[in-house]
Amino acid sequence: MSDIKRSSSLYFPDGNIVLIAENCAFRVHASFLARHSQIFEDLFQLPQPQPSEMFDGCPIVRLSDSKKEIRYLLQIFYDGSVDAFSASSKALDFLAVSIMLRLGSKYGIEFIRNEAIVRLEKCFPSTFEEYDKLRRSQYYDAEEKTGIVIKHPMLLTKVDAFDVLELARQFDLRSIMKAAWYLAAQNPLEKLADYLEKKRINHTDFTACILDQESLVRANFHGYSEIIYLYQRFRVGYVDPSDKCLELLLNAWHDTSLSFSLSSHDPLSTPEEYSLEAHLDDAAICAECTEEIIHQTKEQRRAIFNGLPSFMKGMS
Repeated sequence: MSDIKRSSSLYFPDGNIVLIAENCAFRVHASFLARHSQIFEDLFQLPQPQPSEMFDGCPIVRLSDSKKEIRYLLQIFYDGSVDAFSASSKALDFLAVSIMLRLGSKYGIEFIRNEAIVRLEKCFPSTFEEYDKLRRSQYYDAEEKTGIVIKHPMLLTKVDAFDVLELARQFDLRSIMKAAWYLAAQNPLEKLADYLEKKRINHTDFTACILDQESLVRANFHGYSEIIYLYQRFRVGYVDPSDKCLELLLNAWHDTSLSFSLSSHDPLSTPEEYSLEAHLDDAAICAECTEEIIHQTKEQRRAIFNGLPSFMKGMS
């Protein structure tokens, strides 16, 4: 027992049980943990062999989890509360949320498990309306100026999306799969190759990402082509475009400043992100036509989002 080190912050003199994870001892209160977890309650009630292992006069329970995971779990119990860890509070990094989901599930601590799922669902919505709201919010940074794409209620990078997918597969969180895989597919090719070499992603996901990026480019091009087709056929909403607006729109669409959006594998980017309204304004297209084009662009994005499972191999 000489290699066991006491936790500096979670070793209470009046604790009556010692949890040991790796080489770290946490002296805690059995009744406090049992109150929140049926698994811990059952664990503490198991008959102990005689003589049982003791540490500082307390019985020992050895856990297979890492000391970092147990420390974080106990900090929620002792230093936090349900309100303190609600999704409306500070953003947590992915590692913290993954610990909450894994250990909350393992030990039957529902409020921790549920909080992790709430945060994941807010970052990876299952409906277009919620996804569009996130993309337009201050918490989404498509340009990744800080390396963080999503800033609340979790701090997430694009590569984190692969770890989110592993969680979704392990805990059958199907509602977050669509948006999580879409974010994973936004990683540039050179990054994907680097992640593969460093074994942060597997060959299956690497291959699926490459194929799905091609599918997303096609979906993007098809969506914009459909808008122009409808416009040319005078079937865009209730707007009957003038020849002048039609000519201006076609010229704007062939403008090199817009061409990047047609070859992008991010067809769900918002018009604000690539300044569509500004381009249409610069092209002198009338306000009524501009409003209708932006509306139809949103509808095309909705159709692509809802159709993701049908053409993205990573979701099959």
